[in-house]
Amino acid sequence: MQSDSSPKPEEYIFNYTDCNSTTYYISEASVETVYVVHDTTTLEIMREGTAVSSTPEAELSNVVVVNRADTANPLQYNISSHVARGKRHVVIEFPASTDFVAYTEMLAGNELARPTSDGPVRVYLPEGYATGSLLLGTPRPSPEQRFEDDSGRTVLEWNGSNVSAFSVAYYNESAPMVLTVIFTILGGAGIVILTYFKLKITALQKKREMIERKGR
Repeated sequence: MQSDSSPKPEEYIFNYTDCNSTTYYISEASVETVYVVHDTTTLEIMREGTAVSSTPEAELSNVVVVNRADTANPLQYNISSHVARGKRHVVIEFPASTDFVAYTEMLAGNELARPTSDGPVRVYLPEGYATGSLLLGTPRPSPEQRFEDDSGRTVLEWNGSNVSAFSVAYYNESAPMVLTVIFTILGGAGIVILTYFKLKITALQKKREMIERKGR
């Protein structure tokens, strides 16, 4: 069955490649996934951590299948799912003329983790977000390329043939500065507390010495 009665291809960025590829465009609450497909009429998506009782319509929204010559007019497709070894597999079937398959998913938290397939894998972080801090979040494995696009978004790239999966934990670009300020405040407060107790102990020692002298 086709789940989206009125798909919106204008919501996606379609960049054609000469090989199979996968691109993830992350926003603050969702991720748009765009596949370039060659010599196939089926795309199977394994849903890690998804309830086996869920349906494809509940997992993926705005599913779009298009040919690169006419991305404004979506093609027909069928979507189904099955469970194997406790994991849900969503299957999208489409015409042989298809060049792009795209869909949107909701994200919980600031991390994206996915298995990979053959071909390049690109991840676009939201504007104003970064990754790479050991305290706040890093990409694993390390990307083979990292750069910024024209809008300043951080882009990470892997060769899907070399890795079986990836994960990216990301954070607001201002987070390291905020964290530094917090640590500085905590460090200053710690010094003040230690100094206070040191002075208090010194005063108590002097008072004790005075009492001992009077008692002699």
